[in-house]
Amino acid sequence: MGLNERQILILRYLLLKNEAVNYSELSMHCGCSSKTIQRDIKKIEETGKDLAFEIKRNGQGILLECNSEARNRLDELVFSTDSFRSNDSVEDRRNRIYLDLLLNSPNPTSIRSLSEKYFVGSSSIVNDLSAVEQRAQANGLTMKKTREGTYLQGNELLIRNEVAYLLNEIQVGVADVQTAQSRLNKETRMVLEGIYGSDSLASVEQCVSSIEESIDVILSDTYYVNIVTHILIAMERMKNKRFINESNVISEKDRNDVIFHKIKKCVTDFSNQTGIYFPENEVDYIYTHFMGCGVGELPSREVIAQTLQASNREVLSFCNELIQNMEKETSYSFANDSNLFYSLLLHVNSMITRIKYNVRIICLLKEKTIKEYPKMYATVKQVTLELKKKYFKEGFISDDEICYLCLYFQLALEDRKSPRKVLLICSTGVGTSHILKKRVQKVFPDLEITDVISLRQLEKKDLSDIDLIITTVNITKEIQCPSVLVSVLMDQRDIDEVKKAIVIEKKVREC
Repeated sequence: MGLNERQILILRYLLLKNEAVNYSELSMHCGCSSKTIQRDIKKIEETGKDLAFEIKRNGQGILLECNSEARNRLDELVFSTDSFRSNDSVEDRRNRIYLDLLLNSPNPTSIRSLSEKYFVGSSSIVNDLSAVEQRAQANGLTMKKTREGTYLQGNELLIRNEVAYLLNEIQVGVADVQTAQSRLNKETRMVLEGIYGSDSLASVEQCVSSIEESIDVILSDTYYVNIVTHILIAMERMKNKRFINESNVISEKDRNDVIFHKIKKCVTDFSNQTGIYFPENEVDYIYTHFMGCGVGELPSREVIAQTLQASNREVLSFCNELIQNMEKETSYSFANDSNLFYSLLLHVNSMITRIKYNVRIICLLKEKTIKEYPKMYATVKQVTLELKKKYFKEGFISDDEICYLCLYFQLALEDRKSPRKVLLICSTGVGTSHILKKRVQKVFPDLEITDVISLRQLEKKDLSDIDLIITTVNITKEIQCPSVLVSVLMDQRDIDEVKKAIVIEKKVREC
């Protein structure tokens, strides 16, 4: 039964102490919250059933109990081999080492400490550091090696961006429900709580919510994780007096004063609550990252109008040319789709801020987008990179950014696809057919009801252009399109079955 590095660290600490240890002590030793320690202890207890040891609790804390034979075996497993380790890949370990160095910068980290933390030999750590150095250099950071250990050196803004990007990247592919108290999924929340603590996370989430309410936007989940992570990093780095350099502050002419002062007030309230002072440079930093975040849904017309008014000609021209060039490449008409234009406008406004101030985002749907919409992705990438030469010569547009642009155009296509044609079949009663038709139109307004016929009429009916049949009577005739048997009044179970049939039909259509 595999344990992760932190759980092995807890077990090792309990073995070395050989006395009761409280959760706070373990929390400080492992650099995570007490709640995380409690969850880890439960996992360790499950492992103990197979290895003849127990976790006992008393007034002083928790104590590991086992006989001498079991202790010797446990010592050998924990201190000498990798038998306890979970199935983390080498790449996972290198990501975490990179994160360790970023969070600890500019303080050095020794090879020995990394070897003990990740339970691999020093030669493996040396190889890991070489791989990490290449990644750091590619992102503008330098790795320094001294007698005390290894550390990363570079622009503070770049370090913070790398931390945020890496934290998000570690959680790509996690599909979990959000908690009732948070917009973060459980895995993301556990990671951030483990590093920064539950209280800090809760206060940052409250700060972000107050900013959203103040400037009248709702961030999508990906951007929400991004901004929460950035503020947590800022808090932690400022505790060690790691402020943003003066040269990184956004110029006043590039600031939207109304939005800036609203964000500043929220940050000031947050500072008073946490006791952590945010200097002007840090407020600028939060503003820059918030303005680099896109909204999760189209905001009110008033906000869209403000965005149009605030957008410079370069942004408007870029969006218009992007739409025009996509029309030429795909032969689809996008020019009259106002939702597409406004979505692109809001996104490109934020994208330009990210490009200008080196704010990186990650698209959690990147791999799936490229796989499911290869033609659309390739076309958007080609068109976007051509426009980049004209509008953003010095900027870098990542594949993550291009994937978001691709999704806007794909969604526009999905929205304009011809509605599914549905045939309704009832018994001979005219009254019941009208009831069913009204019910279907109310619950599924996007479906096109082509006709309502009796079962007898079905024998001579051409079904070649029908996507779905909804019927109140059993069909004995063999038909090619899917059908759903429902009651005339269509209860919730009937509605759910129709929804399932629509999903299946959609998948068949896409194939």
